[in-house]
Amino acid sequence: MTGLDVRARFPFSLAVLAATLAILALPGVAAATTITVDGSLVDWGVSVKDGNQSNFNTSLPLAGSYTEDQDDYSGHNFFLDPNQGGQDYDAEWMGVYVEDGRIFIAGSTGQRPDNGYSFFGPGDIRLVAADGTVYGIEFGGGPGGYTGGGAIVEGAPGTTYSLNSSGVTTGHTQAMYGHVAGSVWKDGVWINDPIAPQNPTQYQLSGGTYIGMADYAYSGNTLTSQHAMFELSIDQLLFGDDTIIGIYWRPSCGNDELNVTGLNIAPVPEPGTLVLGVLGGLLALALRPRRRAPGSGR
Repeated sequence: MTGLDVRARFPFSLAVLAATLAILALPGVAAATTITVDGSLVDWGVSVKDGNQSNFNTSLPLAGSYTEDQDDYSGHNFFLDPNQGGQDYDAEWMGVYVEDGRIFIAGSTGQRPDNGYSFFGPGDIRLVAADGTVYGIEFGGGPGGYTGGGAIVEGAPGTTYSLNSSGVTTGHTQAMYGHVAGSVWKDGVWINDPIAPQNPTQYQLSGGTYIGMADYAYSGNTLTSQHAMFELSIDQLLFGDDTIIGIYWRPSCGNDELNVTGLNIAPVPEPGTLVLGVLGGLLALALRPRRRAPGSGR
C-alpha cells in the first residue's frame, strides 16, 4: 500500500497528529494564571482596608474559604474565639483557589503577626491529605519589631517561636538549613500552641522531608497599618497522589485560627502520563479505518 493509499484510507490527518505532537513536546507550555503572588489580594477580588472596611467577598471560583472576622478596633484585649487577643492576634480570612495545576492560598491577618517579643509570631501553614498525610509550609518571620518589619519574600529564613504559658512570644530560633519561607515539607513534627484548645501551629525546624518550594509573599505592615496579607502558590505535583482536604493557619500562640475544610483538591497527572494519554487517543483515531458509504467502490 502506498503512502497515498494510507492517507486516503485514514481520515484523521497525519499532519494534525504531527502538529499536535510537536506542541506537546514543547517545554514550559502553560497558560498564564489569574493570580500574581505578591502579597496583595486585589487579584483575588478581596479588599483589605483598615477600620473595619475590608471586604472578603470574591467572585473567583474558590475551592474553599473561611472568614473569621474583620474587627479592627479590638486593640489587645478583645475576645477572639477561641481565645483572648485583639487585633494583634487576629486571623481574619483565608481563601484557596486552584488553577492550571497550582494551589493558591491567601489570607488576611490582624496587625502583622511577627511583632517581636511584645505580642506573637506567625505559625506555619498546615495542609492535610485525605489519607492523613500532613504537609507544612514554612511561614518565616524572624523577631520583627512592633513598628518595624517589612515584607517577607520566598527564601527568607524560617523561624520557630518560643512562647510562655499565655502564648506570648518570648524568643525565636532562626533556621539555617533549608527551612526558608515558602519551603514545603512532608510529615515531620508540629508544635502545639500552649493554651487550650491546643492545636498544631509551628512546623519544627528539624525532621520531616523537604519536597519543594512554593511561590511566597507576606506583606508585613507594608500595605495597611492594621493587617498583614500572605499569599502562596504551590505546584500540585509536589503532593503526588494525595488529595488535599484541609488547609490551616494560626498565629503561633493559637489565639485565633483560619481553617479551610471540606476541600477536595485531587492530584493532577504527571506530565508524562498526560502526554501518553493524549498520544494514545490520537493514535486510536488515526488508525481507525474510515467506513465506506453504501454502494461506494474501494
